[in-house]
Amino acid sequence: MRVTEQREVGLVIQTVILSKDRFPTKEEAEEWIRANGFLTDFEGNEVDETANSWRYRQAAPGAFVTGSFRTFELTNGVQAVGGKLK
Repeated sequence: MRVTEQREVGLVIQTVILSKDRFPTKEEAEEWIRANGFLTDFEGNEVDETANSWRYRQAAPGAFVTGSFRTFELTNGVQAVGGKLK
């Protein structure tokens, strides 16, 4: 199943966040990202790694309306940050 649906009308995904509990390696995270139609790098920037997650930017934050960002679960261990484009 591809996870690409938007949760609200007009909401565009800015970042996809994968939990290291479910995806312990970068390779596993990127396999899921590719399989679900998301970008593995954005404007030459690869994944951002934190202690608990892999963060894949899908669009520039400046392209969104300030204060419109929402974080929601796409599936177990995967969240997205979405907002409304300017």
